[in-house]
Amino acid sequence: MTGHPDSRTRMRAPRSKLRRRLLALTISLFASLVAVEVVFRVVFGAPLSERLPVVRVQANPHRGWEMVPGEEHFTYHHRVRVNAYGLRGAEVRAKAPGEVRVLTLGDSLVYGQGVADDETVPWYLERALELRDPLGREWTVINGGHRAYDTHQELGLLEELGPELEPDIVVIFFFWNDFKERDIAATYSKLSASGPIAFDVGAKMEGWTELKWRAIQVLRRSAAVMTLYDTVGKRSSPFP
Repeated sequence: MTGHPDSRTRMRAPRSKLRRRLLALTISLFASLVAVEVVFRVVFGAPLSERLPVVRVQANPHRGWEMVPGEEHFTYHHRVRVNAYGLRGAEVRAKAPGEVRVLTLGDSLVYGQGVADDETVPWYLERALELRDPLGREWTVINGGHRAYDTHQELGLLEELGPELEPDIVVIFFFWNDFKERDIAATYSKLSASGPIAFDVGAKMEGWTELKWRAIQVLRRSAAVMTLYDTVGKRSSPFP
C-alpha cells in the first residue's frame, strides 16, 4: 500500500526547506570569507608565495652562519646570486686604482629581502654616490647584508672579509632587534653537525619539511590566513 500523495508532499517539504537553508548558509559563509579576505588585502596587502630554491646557509666560525658561496636562490620571485665571498651580488673583482669601495653591513633590510638586485639599499647607495661625486670617481658598494644578522655577526664579517674586500668606508645599518645577540658558537656547532640547511625552515629542504613548506606557500595566497598565521602561529627560530 502506498502513502497518500499529500503525506509524501508534507515529508518532502521539510527536506527541501532544510536544503534551501543550508544553501543560503553556504553562500552567506562564502560571501563573508570573501569580504574578510578583501579587507585584509586592502589593509595588509596581497601576500607573496616563495619559490624554490630558498637560500641555504652553512657553518661559519666568525658569524655562526653564512650563505653558501656560489649558489643561487629566490627571495620570493626575485633570483639572487651568491658570490664566492658568500655575499649577495656579482663577484667582487680586484680593487682598481682610484676605486672607492664601500661595504654595507646589516640584516635582511640591507640584504634586500623580497626585492631585486637593483632595488636593494646598497644598489641605490652606489648609484647616488656615483651621481653626486664631484670628482667622478668609481664607486663600488658591496652588499654585506644577511638575513637575521645582528651587529655582533656583522663585526665578525668585517673582521673576516675586510682584509680581502678592502673597503674604504664601512656602513653599518643598526636596527632595534640588534640588541639581542646570537650565540655564534652554538650556531656554528649546530650547523657544523647538520651541514648546509635551508635558512627559512632551519633544516634540509626535503621530506616532511619540504611538504610543510609547500603547504604554507598554498596558504600564503590568502592574506587573512597568513596574517593569522604570523600573529598566533608558532614561529620558531631556525638557529640557537
